[in-house]
Parts: sequence; C-alpha cells; structure tokens
Amino acid sequence: EENSTLMRFGKVFQQTYTRFLDLQKAEAQARESQIEAVLERVRSRTMAMQKSDELTDVAGLLFEQVSALGIKTWTAGFNVWSEDNNSYVDYITSPNGGFIEPYTVLTDAAEALKDISNARKSGVEFDVQYVEGEKIKKLYLALTKLDEKQYEVMLQDGVQFPSHQYEHFVFGSKVSLMFITYEPVPEAHDIFKRLGKVFEQTYTRFLDLQKAEAQAREAQIE
Repeated sequence: EENSTLMRFGKVFQQTYTRFLDLQKAEAQARESQIEAVLERVRSRTMAMQKSDELTDVAGLLFEQVSALGIKTWTAGFNVWSEDNNSYVDYITSPNGGFIEPYTVLTDAAEALKDISNARKSGVEFDVQYVEGEKIKKLYLALTKLDEKQYEVMLQDGVQFPSHQYEHFVFGSKVSLMFITYEPVPEAHDIFKRLGKVFEQTYTRFLDLQKAEAQAREAQIE
C-alpha cells in the first residue's frame, strides 16, 4: 500500500514537472520574441536614418529598449575609438535621460580606463569589468577632469556617481556599446552582444550618410 501511494505521488510530480518544463519553454519563447522585437525596432530606425546627426536618436532608442526589456542600467552609451585605441569619444546618456555633450576620453587617465583599452586591444568582442573603492573614485575624478562642465551639469541634476559598478562593453570595428549596472546581469550578456551587432549596422549607416553629406557639400562648393 505504501509503495502504491509513493507511485501515485511520483506520477503526480512527473505531471507537475512536465507542466513546469512546458511553462519554462513558453516563457523562453515569449522572451525571445520580445528581444527580437526590440532588435527589429532598432534596425528599422537605423534604416530610416536620413541624416548622420540622427545617430544619437537611434542610440537613445536602443538604450530605451534595454530598459523596456527590464534590464536596469545606471547609464549607457557608445564610444567611438581612435585608431590606436588609446582614446575614444564618449557619448553617454545621463541617468536622468538624454545624451550629455560628447567628449574625448584618454585611457591613460585612470586605471579603469586602461583596463577598457587593454580589453579592446586584446580583440575580445565582449568584456565585463567590476570597479569599486579607490579605483572607481579615481575613474570619476579623471572623467570629471576630462570634461568638468558635463559632469558638473550631471551633479546639478542630482545625479550621484556610484560607489561600485559593473561595466559591460560590446566592441565593434570602430565603435563600442557600453552598459553600466549596479549589479551583475549575466542574463543580459547575450542581449548586449546582439544589440552590439545591430548598432554596428547603425554606425555603418551613419558613416555612409556622413560620406554622402560630405560629397553633397563638396558638390555644392564646386
């Protein structure tokens, strides 16, 4: 009788576990559909670009979509690298919304910046770094000195710099995406990488438009 009861419990649990697997599969499919919809929105906006100065509009949409996926970031942005990878022009979103004025970051200004440069030079496509303590203090001190005006604006807006952060970089041929979070988000790594590939297309579109505008301007001058 005891064995019969255990067998019945076993069958019920097997049904429960099967139901769990079905739900898990359905949730994964729904999540994948959500991610694909986000990628398609960014792709569509990229193809709709008519002027090179729309680059930050597309980037802004991309970062908004990250939030729509439920990924909490402190800030995000993109970086346009120099040929030697020792500096980059930083386009960063303010935590309160919008982009602050782009500025050039020299990677020898702080240890955390050198780490980013070394990661890019190593040829990796994706890199995660954790920064805290004295290292993060020196990072934001260096960034403040690089463009004191922009960071002063952020401070006036009530933005407080974090005491620790996880930095996620998706490196492309010329441009990289950056996502800064307070906590580790391993479940978002694949999404960041996929967004990086889409933004590489966006940046290529930007360069094509920039070239066409320069040619049009030259033709006008001629």
